[in-house]
Amino acid sequence: MKPARIIISLIYGALFVVFFSGAVHEYNALLQFVPKSQFMPALLKSVGGITIASFAAVFVSVLAALFFGRVYCSAVCPLGIFQDFFIFLRYKISPKNKFKYSKSYFGFHLVILAAAVLAYAAGFISIMSVLEPYSAASRSAASFLSRSAVSAGVFWYSVFFVLFMAAAAFIKGRLFCNTLCPAGAVLALIAKKSVYKIKINENNCTHCNRCEAACKAGCIDHKNLKVDFERCVGCFNCISACKDDAIGYEKVSVIKKDNAKRKTIKKLAFFTVAAAGLTFFSKDLFAFKSVIPVKKSLPVLPPGAGSIHHYNSHCTACHACVSACPQKVIAANVADFGALKLMQPVMNYSASYCLYSCNECTKVCPTGALEQVLIKEKKSVQLGRVHLIKENCISWSDHKPCTVCTEHCPTKAVYSVLNNGIAAPEILPDICIGCGACEYVCPAVPHKAIFVDGLKKQGKAGDPVKASRPGEWKLTPIKNEKPSSGGDFPF
Repeated sequence: MKPARIIISLIYGALFVVFFSGAVHEYNALLQFVPKSQFMPALLKSVGGITIASFAAVFVSVLAALFFGRVYCSAVCPLGIFQDFFIFLRYKISPKNKFKYSKSYFGFHLVILAAAVLAYAAGFISIMSVLEPYSAASRSAASFLSRSAVSAGVFWYSVFFVLFMAAAAFIKGRLFCNTLCPAGAVLALIAKKSVYKIKINENNCTHCNRCEAACKAGCIDHKNLKVDFERCVGCFNCISACKDDAIGYEKVSVIKKDNAKRKTIKKLAFFTVAAAGLTFFSKDLFAFKSVIPVKKSLPVLPPGAGSIHHYNSHCTACHACVSACPQKVIAANVADFGALKLMQPVMNYSASYCLYSCNECTKVCPTGALEQVLIKEKKSVQLGRVHLIKENCISWSDHKPCTVCTEHCPTKAVYSVLNNGIAAPEILPDICIGCGACEYVCPAVPHKAIFVDGLKKQGKAGDPVKASRPGEWKLTPIKNEKPSSGGDFPF
């Protein structure tokens, strides 16, 4: 069983690295399987509306836990695979430093789960996004592997998190998985009801301690011949280590329960489930601060977000969209939405712009924060609205021709007019799709002359074909015209 688990985890780990490296822009079904197969994101997505992919991910994970325990944690979870690498290094560097049975913190683990779910239901997603294993691992992977621009805050957070997890895994094994991980807590509750559990055969056991020494979860007490199965992460190290066939899966017919513990678990479960019915609280967003009189009031959300409320309530900051974006326009700072919604990605038009015919980010979101949008539909989705500061525009303030923004607008929401005989940009916000091309290419410094402001709710842009553009001026081609030599703006 252990060789099969290792092969699956290596394949999954390789796909995970390829996905977040951004090496492949056209994400086929195999690579999309990486985020879509994750247990906790799929479970969170199912709260808002079940899809075939989210149902399959939850169903398979729960079914596996009901029969064999938390096998997801060692075979599929990317953070688990990451920890296993450093646990493997521990085996190699310090083979005599064995793992030992440790005290269970299951009650504390359930409190963490309840707090994360209650906060999530109330719209405070930071606890879930920081502790949810896939989001934590993928966010770090995007920071190190993706070619997207990463803010200093997100990068150094990722550095700290990786170092912390590496040290914790090397010293204490899977302690994180059994104390802080919300996915681990849910699967542990299910594993308590598992049909098959790893048990020690009293007749065959020679008390050699190999199983306990190999257990990275610290859940095997060889002295008392006991296995805390809810803490077992399904790595099968113990089965492989035992030379006497004294430990393995056994079918459990009757599971005795302690009444006091059962009551505690029921209470915690009640509060956790009740949290799903709470009304989402609307919170004030931290507006972008700027030194110019006109500032951005809201960040621009990626396609498929729908609304800030929906996005804030579902995004766990896994940064799958960041890695999937071929333009590298999706990025995250530490607190674009405030401290309660850490590291949720937004559109960064200072780095790039959103392609007119691209919907890759909507294909890979595992939580439903970004709903999949077809290319045809995406071309009319309004991510934001364009604004023009004529005082910053060289065509309006200094009467020098510059229409680079109009040349890049795919819907001609930014078009050219004549200002005292000089071509200058004008805007028609109703047909703007908020792609950010105009803002990205604007050469004005230090402040842009044209920018896209976010919307509380993404809408549908007007028809660019039927739109009337007052005073529009179009360049008439001149025969044998020589190319421009450049000048101030050599575009």
